[in-house]
Amino acid sequence: MKKLNLIHLLFGLIFVTSGAISSETAASKKPAVSSKAVKPSTELENSSSEPQAPVEEKKKALRGTYFGLGPAGLWNLNSAGIAYYVTGGYTFDLNPVSMKFEGEFFGRLGAIGLVGGLGVSYFPNILSSKDLSPFIGFDMGYGTARVNGGSGVFEQWVPAMVIAPSLGVQFFKNADVSLELALKWGFFLASGNAGSPSYSLLKLSFYFH
Repeated sequence: MKKLNLIHLLFGLIFVTSGAISSETAASKKPAVSSKAVKPSTELENSSSEPQAPVEEKKKALRGTYFGLGPAGLWNLNSAGIAYYVTGGYTFDLNPVSMKFEGEFFGRLGAIGLVGGLGVSYFPNILSSKDLSPFIGFDMGYGTARVNGGSGVFEQWVPAMVIAPSLGVQFFKNADVSLELALKWGFFLASGNAGSPSYSLLKLSFYFH
């Protein structure tokens, strides 16, 4: 009789255990619910319809080279008449201001000059058009000038700081090749045996971007 009760108890435990296992298996098969809240469609529509601020692009400098030449007048270098003038360098144009690293040479007979420095030009937008761009400029650098010997004047080299204002106009400024016509006055900030050297010129320059 005791054996029969033990068998009934064993079968009852097996039945209860199998029922618990089947209920856990069914629960594990249920799809998991995401914990992330879904935004309402109206909120998504509002966010997509809001205008976005345009991204501003940084201005890039228009780089290039240039070459110019023209007639020049020399003062306090004991050399009368018209001298020749050549110049060249690198330019960085960031409208309405441009910068350039330049070198200059001028001479006539025994009077010559060499100048190197930095130039800045300003192009007023109110005066500029598609084809014409007037400007004012100012150059500063260091150079040396040789006073022509003769007529009671000794030959002499005059090294000094040089400043030079300019005024002119550029044609087709933003094209691959542009032209410039300018007047320029240069002053050596030192005196030689003939006075303080200076020069004035009219130059035609070609810019290659």
